[in-house]
Amino acid sequence: MSPVLDVNRVDLDHAINHKDHQTDFSEPECLFVRRGQIFTISLHLNSGQYNEGKDTLTITAEIGAQPSENDGTRAVFRVSDTIDEASWGAKASSRTAGVLTLSISSAPSAPIGHYTLFLDQEGQRQVKLGQFVLLYNPWCPRDSVYLDDEDKLEEYVLSQDGLIYVINLALPWIFGQFQQGILDICLKLLGIDPAGVQGCGATGNPVYVTRLLSGLIHKHVLWGNWNDTSDGVNPEEWQSSVEILQRWDMEKSLVRYGQCWVFAAVNCTGISTAGLSPG
Repeated sequence: MSPVLDVNRVDLDHAINHKDHQTDFSEPECLFVRRGQIFTISLHLNSGQYNEGKDTLTITAEIGAQPSENDGTRAVFRVSDTIDEASWGAKASSRTAGVLTLSISSAPSAPIGHYTLFLDQEGQRQVKLGQFVLLYNPWCPRDSVYLDDEDKLEEYVLSQDGLIYVINLALPWIFGQFQQGILDICLKLLGIDPAGVQGCGATGNPVYVTRLLSGLIHKHVLWGNWNDTSDGVNPEEWQSSVEILQRWDMEKSLVRYGQCWVFAAVNCTGISTAGLSPG
């Protein structure tokens, strides 16, 4: 057995992974990846080496306050020579002097949200590798949210600008799902009631999360008002989900005011931020 890997630092390869996963959220300090798709991390070593077929390296990915394999919030898998992209897995994709690069794939049905990665070395030492945010993947055929239409993916998931229709009027709107802080705000919103009574593991279900986000926005973010709005913002004056979500995050109270199309627009931002198509 080779000496235990003495990890000096871990590079989450943000630039490469964000390009491959189309997750340019303007927050380079955090890794954002989509489920069911391989991402890479690089372990820079002070000493030790990994010998495939001889050494046992085990990766653990956890999400939530009480992660459990039973509800899918904890995954334990070994580094091997192949990856089954239908489940969590990892392989050593590159070994150079002092650097071990791992390719990791999440299950295409995994819960979304903040994960922490750990490395176990034959029971000798556990190393925290880092944290990442996992999102739905409409580009992955194994993900239930798969959308086989590049034009719709561009419009519904990637485009940050669009139109909101009010009766027969088309109003320009900034959805801003990739603007700095918006993903974190949306995940914070989910954290108020993390998948409700079904628990954190339920965030793997896009139908449930869509309904949950809609309810949370109505309950916690926007105050609906069809009468006098003089003590707040007239709903007709809003042009961006970003301003509404940032104000909610800063003030920690209902934003005054919204009407049906404003609720719909903010919900579209939350959905597309998570990697879903609101269309």
